[in-house]
Amino acid sequence: MSLPQIREEHLKEIVKSDKYPDPFADIAVDVGIGLTSKPKMLNPKYFYDENGSRLFDEITRLPEYYPTRTETKILARESERLIAKYKPMAIFELGSGSATKTNMILKPMKKMGLLKEIGLLDFNEEFLIESVANFQNRYPGVRIRSVVGDFSKELLFDSFNHSPTLYLILGSTIGNMSFRESIKFLKRVAEKMHPSDYFLLGTDLIKDEKILYDAYNDSQGVTAEFNKNILKVINGKLGADFNLEYFAHEAIYNSSDNRIEMYLISNSDQKVFIKDLNLEIEIERGEKICTELSRKYDRQKVEAMLETAGMEIIEWMTDEDSLYALSLSKLI
Repeated sequence: MSLPQIREEHLKEIVKSDKYPDPFADIAVDVGIGLTSKPKMLNPKYFYDENGSRLFDEITRLPEYYPTRTETKILARESERLIAKYKPMAIFELGSGSATKTNMILKPMKKMGLLKEIGLLDFNEEFLIESVANFQNRYPGVRIRSVVGDFSKELLFDSFNHSPTLYLILGSTIGNMSFRESIKFLKRVAEKMHPSDYFLLGTDLIKDEKILYDAYNDSQGVTAEFNKNILKVINGKLGADFNLEYFAHEAIYNSSDNRIEMYLISNSDQKVFIKDLNLEIEIERGEKICTELSRKYDRQKVEAMLETAGMEIIEWMTDEDSLYALSLSKLI
């Protein structure tokens, strides 16, 4: 899908942030700090170049990876009821990715004659282009706004022209943030909301450790490839010389902190040179680079986050096995 395939009136709606014109603008600083820290770490947002986004989309369809499948089931069961009850006229999805699940909310909005505006914000420009092209065909006459950006730093949209607006972040993306980062993000969302607006949040729940382990250590090795992709991104963006064969994927569950921890483990003593930083780093055999933390929740934890940000839960929806939850909130 290319830009010329999107109707001209939508081209102006695919914009990049004036503050952060390139989602990878901070990669040099972030990588320099992360790889000189002890322990070494990398920001998981740098998984998501075009290749990484495609790999993650593939992960969401793996049999071991329950979050997407389970969230989709909850949306299929609840979307029409929620739309009929709360009657949103616009949606604003943060971290929209391929926006596959978004249609499950948009369809009943269109069916009930409510849908006026769609807003999308994501790190990956190619996915946004495809989503706009898809939505312009499915929902003619609906205003579509999409922005390439990092929602962990800013929310770029002005208030929508129609209310109620449904703000949403699916896929338990919030689990990749620390508690402090989550609160900052949720407060930014709350600042954008009007009293009549709503916020839909997807959260992965605390559960049996084997289910969690299998979800992040799939038998086909797609998650391992996805994990190593962050090194490819650094090689391409910063002129580094990481050899992906010198690293192994590891994902473990930390039961004390209720989170999956994902690492790249060096299988030899090695030195890596990062040209754009003029930096050489030494990595010992067995040393770990943390690439992602994925926090798991219960209702009490989700309520605490939202209340600290000025929101309260009005709907709590889970699957029959309590693997995953969607919560709908409004301003307190």
